[in-house]
Amino acid sequence: MENAKSLPKAEWFQRLGAYIIDFFAAAITGYIVYLMQGEFSAWLLTFELFFLINFCVGWKIGQTIGMWFFKIQVITTEGKSLGWGRVFWRYIAFTISLFSIIGMVWIFFDKESQGLHDKLAETYVIKKI
Repeated sequence: MENAKSLPKAEWFQRLGAYIIDFFAAAITGYIVYLMQGEFSAWLLTFELFFLINFCVGWKIGQTIGMWFFKIQVITTEGKSLGWGRVFWRYIAFTISLFSIIGMVWIFFDKESQGLHDKLAETYVIKKI
């Protein structure tokens, strides 16, 4: 792959839209399980598992469901697919970024359009070519 730094980066609204789609996909999946089981804990567990699987598998193959919809993907700063170790680290860093808020806001001010989790995991979110 060409130099990853020179690839067009995903816009903030594409990333936000992808997160929203991923969230609702997890929530709907959880709600279906809740309707079948009748227990809130079943919804919560399903929501968490879907979210974890979607992000981990999605990042490993380069796209979550939401990223596929917005035609964006995640790659390493070297332009390669993420290995499982980096997927795990990015998920941990993403969780920290999400709950600290500043990690997400970072995307707006970074010249490479990287959130704190992207910086820590050495990844870019790019427009899919």
